[in-house]
Amino acid sequence: MGRAILHLLPPLNSYANPQISDAKGGDKAKTLFKASIISTDKYHTVALVVDADDNAAGKYQFVRDTLQKAGYADVPTNQPLSGLYLPAPNEGLAAVARWIMPNNTDKGALGLFLQPCIENKDADLLKHAKTAVETLPLAQPRFKPVHTPKAALHTWLAWQESPNAGIFEGIEKEYFDMSVPVAQVFTKWLRLVLGEG
Repeated sequence: MGRAILHLLPPLNSYANPQISDAKGGDKAKTLFKASIISTDKYHTVALVVDADDNAAGKYQFVRDTLQKAGYADVPTNQPLSGLYLPAPNEGLAAVARWIMPNNTDKGALGLFLQPCIENKDADLLKHAKTAVETLPLAQPRFKPVHTPKAALHTWLAWQESPNAGIFEGIEKEYFDMSVPVAQVFTKWLRLVLGEG
């Protein structure tokens, strides 16, 4: 299932402090997801954010099958471009939301989601970071080829005013242009999940 982060939101619309579990993907994520959707005494909404890596459709199929077996009706055949959100079908099940990074359809991960948020503000430096990562001698990279966009993102982040800033600090410092379409769609989905939309 890939590295997944489950956001488990408590009942009674107390979203101020959502519980976030890094399920680290694989079987642990699948088990936690299945258990969470039926834990309505603990969770009002279960939101899953997962990297597509090389198989966005396959990752969605697992979620769709799990939801249908649990009793959710009208589960879309494909992951909606705007992100998945299903209200709780009854008192025994939680509401469910799902976003597949980068944009619910393409291969990739968070690094590819954020690239358009950089290109509007800092295209030249991002291009230089990509070139630096892509032109490393073959024996040098210690990361998998699928992680090349992530390495370029972190290289670009290292060249900012605060070189040790991570992604979330970079968002707070407004290094990223969150007005680009994919960021706006994600923000709208997240507000729906948190009961603000």
